[in-house]
Amino acid sequence: MKRTIEKLSHVRIKKNNQKRILDRVRQGETSRANLANELGLSKPAVSSNVDELLEEGIISETGEMDSAAGRKAKGLKINQNYTYFAGVIFQKTGAEIKIFDFGLNLVNSLKINIDDDAKPDEITEGIVRIIEKAAKENDYKEIAEIIVSFPGIIENNKVMLSNSLPKFRNYDFSKMTAHESVKSVTVLNDMTIKVMGAHKCLSMDKYESIIYLSHELNGLGSGLFINGRVHEGFLNTAGEIGQMYNIKDNLSYEDIENSVEQYEKILMNTLKGIDFDNEARMGELKENKNIIVQLAKYYSVIICNIFYVIAPDVVILGGLLPQLGEEFLQELKFFIKKITSFPINVQLSEGDEKTESTGFTAFEESRITNYAIDSIR
Repeated sequence: MKRTIEKLSHVRIKKNNQKRILDRVRQGETSRANLANELGLSKPAVSSNVDELLEEGIISETGEMDSAAGRKAKGLKINQNYTYFAGVIFQKTGAEIKIFDFGLNLVNSLKINIDDDAKPDEITEGIVRIIEKAAKENDYKEIAEIIVSFPGIIENNKVMLSNSLPKFRNYDFSKMTAHESVKSVTVLNDMTIKVMGAHKCLSMDKYESIIYLSHELNGLGSGLFINGRVHEGFLNTAGEIGQMYNIKDNLSYEDIENSVEQYEKILMNTLKGIDFDNEARMGELKENKNIIVQLAKYYSVIICNIFYVIAPDVVILGGLLPQLGEEFLQELKFFIKKITSFPINVQLSEGDEKTESTGFTAFEESRITNYAIDSIR
């Protein structure tokens, strides 16, 4: 019994050291001597673990480089082709598949349409086939995991509710693992992916708590990153929070009521029909000062309300909102100052595409490292 416990303890220590080594190598090229110096491990321990990581193809050797010992040494780097993972972004009209290598680099991106008559099983099977085809054509060794970003309330990979894609209600994405090529599937609310991406895009040491507000074609969603971690709600089932209206003397009830009416009319009708790639049409929208003002009023109330409860370091506006431009942001800040004297940091997102890709890598980084370490025989 004692030997068994000692053996298990040794295995845990070994895997932990290998993970630390791999985490450091992921940060950039290094050497065995540097690893021993930086991680506080003995040179024999480093060599033994590095040899295993090399043998498994998880890392690889490069040319000579300077080391902590002052001599030339062989460099070590991540083997980006060791394994891959995929991120799937579900939207109302289609899906986007992003494939990343072991170095967390985006190597492939594919967009597909979703047929209105297609059933959930048909859609997910089609997505798996596309990923398998891409893996075969590009010689990806394997897909370690598929991460699904889905607009709805999620619990244990099952869609509990989705206004955007109601046909997926009660659908369990775990069915995708029935395919031999799919090792693992994890489904997250789309706002959870976006807020993780937004946090990583910012200076993570500077911002411990952020709110990501995103207006999509189907409505408003929001993700919370509080005290260094994602908050997914009371039941850990969603990345969204509800909104309410805070009536202030500075903004009369009529102002708020009118802004809400305008908001419903504008965003649920006008914005749905806007071609955001059409510069002329976007120019017309931005010239309509009334639309910009009403949207700014509406969002100023939401943001102040959130701030009073959570007091985030920064509020990031994503989805369609960044495309309304700097004028919208300035109007928004103007109305926020009318409501509160507290300084609220509001910024426009760098774009959903970058935010989502970064969110996938932020979520998967430690998981794919653990996958590699656990795969060592």
